[in-house]
Amino acid sequence: MHSTQLVGTLAKMKTALGDQVEYRLPVGDERLDLNPFLGKPIKLTFTEQIFCTHCGRKTKKSFDQGYCYPCFRSLAQCDTCIIKPEQCHFEEGTCREPDWARNFCFQGHTVYLANSSGIKVGITRNDQVPTRWIDQGAIQALPVFQVQNRFHSGLVEITLGKYVADKTRWQAMLKNQVTELDMIAERDKLLQQCQLELDALQDQLGEHAVVAMTDAQPVNITYPVLEYPSKVVSLNFDKTPAITGTLQGIKGQYLILDNGVINLRRFGGYEIEVGVTEPDADGDTREGGRRARGRAEQPAGPLLLCAERGGRGVAVHARGSRAPHRKPYFTFERRPRIHRHSIFAGLQEQCKHEAADNNQNHDH
Repeated sequence: MHSTQLVGTLAKMKTALGDQVEYRLPVGDERLDLNPFLGKPIKLTFTEQIFCTHCGRKTKKSFDQGYCYPCFRSLAQCDTCIIKPEQCHFEEGTCREPDWARNFCFQGHTVYLANSSGIKVGITRNDQVPTRWIDQGAIQALPVFQVQNRFHSGLVEITLGKYVADKTRWQAMLKNQVTELDMIAERDKLLQQCQLELDALQDQLGEHAVVAMTDAQPVNITYPVLEYPSKVVSLNFDKTPAITGTLQGIKGQYLILDNGVINLRRFGGYEIEVGVTEPDADGDTREGGRRARGRAEQPAGPLLLCAERGGRGVAVHARGSRAPHRKPYFTFERRPRIHRHSIFAGLQEQCKHEAADNNQNHDH
């Protein structure tokens, strides 16, 4: 067997809609295609380090799926109005980042119905269709309204949410306890129920603020799953740093293993080692990205650089299956402050050459 091993910080999985959703797992700067590893062992090991997905600083705890506490408190994308857009306070002059809000919140949004564990209403930016539906594990989705901005989409969502759910029952979604629906009929029934309230909202916001998408057609979504769990066991890096299992499927932002499920989006900014194995033509056996004992071949795997901040400055180490040791290659003084990712570009080539030389004299 040959193996792939990556080391880096996690981010939400990238997706592409096709006959079956295609998933790519970001690990640092690398992207790992996950679909080919269905039915194969996978190991995820948390290195006990967390880095803010916005500023890159090391943090003891992740907030709001990947931010350090200062960013969590200061960024507009972490404000409560992102989750509850009807509470937008931009016009009051209290937005945390007005320029960011103009680019993010003041663009077209779609109000939709999705079927992930039953019918639900949701909103997303137009450029996030169909990504948002996939992230929620929906098997069907239907655009209902186009609106001018996020605040208006929140008002429409609140109106429709009086009659249908606005949340996914995640355990039912992962068990695939969902029945296909006639999404057009569900939409028409819902709009009839709240027609008077929608008319009043249209009068309040203006004639073209909310546009019905009467010609929209349902989108059907199929996920790469070999077997759904009968009982959902949630896995957690904070409680179990090393998670190993056979990849049974992927749905939403969850990996479905034979021994539990893990929501990777929850652990944004966590540094992990990912090891996956698959057979070679010659039947070679290597596991977790490290060569089998007694074999002389150099294992496959990337050389990665990791910056670690200590009390006296910053040290740069090599990580990964080709790294000869953990001795720092370089150290930097605390001043001037250096972003850990800005170091890599200028040093990576030099470290590769040094590691290649050292690999001739080190047995891993």
